[in-house]
Amino acid sequence: MKIRALHVLMRLLATVGEHTEDPTAKAELEQRAARLQDSLKNSPFPSLELVNSQERETMFEEGIEETLKKWTVTLEDGALKDLDGTVSDCLRSKEHIHLVDPGMLLNSPYPPFLGPRRDVDLIISLDFSLGESLKSLIRARDYAAEVHKPFPLVDDEVLEDDAWPKDFYVFPGELSQPTIVYMPLFNQRNCRDAAEVTAKMAEYTTVHLPYNKEQIAALLKIAMANLKNNKHNLLIEINKAAVRKNSRT
Repeated sequence: MKIRALHVLMRLLATVGEHTEDPTAKAELEQRAARLQDSLKNSPFPSLELVNSQERETMFEEGIEETLKKWTVTLEDGALKDLDGTVSDCLRSKEHIHLVDPGMLLNSPYPPFLGPRRDVDLIISLDFSLGESLKSLIRARDYAAEVHKPFPLVDDEVLEDDAWPKDFYVFPGELSQPTIVYMPLFNQRNCRDAAEVTAKMAEYTTVHLPYNKEQIAALLKIAMANLKNNKHNLLIEINKAAVRKNSRT
């Protein structure tokens, strides 16, 4: 069985193509789908199901490192900066574009919301990362430090909770740093122990497609319960962020 990630990307391209009327965009999507098909045929990688989370992470990092170097998406450079001409005209010619983040770099979409141009005061992260969820938060912290973007203090000690995390974390921001509210989907409130968290993640893995109606309903119920259980805490942090914003203006 070939790499699931490539299969998912091919399905995504097919879905986008079905809803695209622009013939230029359609042709570009078909070309990219063909290249993905070639990648599947020639892929040297084993199935993602046959490797552990660390090996999977290493595979992705090695496989996309060069590709990521060719792209930059920063507010300072504009919505999209084309470094080598590989970006399709159908992406560069429109003021508003829709992008899907496959989580290859950080597994959480923090980068677009960091920095003075965004001026974000509060990030509420409802996280369900593949594997070790709190490690994605640490990677986001390290990324922010590397590119000199504001990020709140996140101590490595938080990783002690990684196997069985709490349902609500707050990392207060100072000055230009955003406050981050971090809420793992599976946590100490809805799982009895670390073993149940692991079992739930295996049952609802992000590379398992498709989900049936019962699984979708179960996930929605868990997600809604997490928000309901922490409604009071969320409102407190939203109010703090508003007060902090007003104090700076």
